[in-house]
Amino acid sequence: MPGRIQITLLACLCAAFLAGCGSDEEGTIPKDNSETLIGILDGIEDNVAGGNCELAQDQASEFRDAANDLPAEVDDEVKGGIQDAAARLEDLSNDPSQCEDTT
Repeated sequence: MPGRIQITLLACLCAAFLAGCGSDEEGTIPKDNSETLIGILDGIEDNVAGGNCELAQDQASEFRDAANDLPAEVDDEVKGGIQDAAARLEDLSNDPSQCEDTT
């Protein structure tokens, strides 16, 4: 269960950060991109909670792709932070011990 907690916690932290995005201010993540990223994170959380590790892995890859596809107008530091979190999330989801119930 500790692995599930790590993935879920990281997904929640990303979602909380992204919830503050979605404005039209310069440098921020556009609303459509923010909603897409949050939707993917919600799916990851649901799949990890349900023990659907393969789906969580697929969605972590989808999240990484969406993070890499953020528009050039997004501030480099913001984009880099999302990309770093996406890479960490993908690493965790690809580690079987992080999704399986170990209790």
